[in-house]
Amino acid sequence: MLKPHSLRHILHYKKPIVEDIIDYAVLTGKLELKNYWQNKKHYQRGVYTPPGMESIDPLREGMAAVNLIKAGLKSPQELAAARGRDFEEVINEIAEAKAYANSKGLDYDAMLGMAKVQLQTSPSALGASDTEQAKDMLDLMSIIDGGGNGKR
Repeated sequence: MLKPHSLRHILHYKKPIVEDIIDYAVLTGKLELKNYWQNKKHYQRGVYTPPGMESIDPLREGMAAVNLIKAGLKSPQELAAARGRDFEEVINEIAEAKAYANSKGLDYDAMLGMAKVQLQTSPSALGASDTEQAKDMLDLMSIIDGGGNGKR
C-alpha cells in the first residue's frame, strides 16, 4: 500500500538531491571520480531502500519468509530490504550479538536452543497456535541460527 508512495518519493525527491550533491562534490573538487562527466549515470546509480514497517503479525510473517526462502522465491537480502534494512548490517549485528553474549559468558546458540525447546514443548508460549505453526517456527529458528536448510 505504501510502496508506490515511497518509490515516488525516492524518484522525485531523494534521487535528484543525491545526484545534485554528487555533482557539487565533483565540481568543488571534494570528490574525484574518473570520467565522471562522461559517465554520470554510472556514478549516480544506487539502491535506495525506503524505511521498513513493523510487522503486524511477526509469527506469520516469519513463517511466510521462511517458506519464500525455501521455495526460492525471495532471497534473505530481498526480505531484509523490504523491512528497510541492509542485509550485511543484519548479519553484522547478529555476529556482534553472538560475540557480545559469548564475552559475557552466555552461549548465544544455546539461548536460541532454549527458545526451540520452549516452542517444541509449548508452541503457544511463543504465539504458535498449532503444531504446523510450531514446525514452521522451528524451521525459521534453524535458518537464523545457521541450520541452513531448515530441516529438523
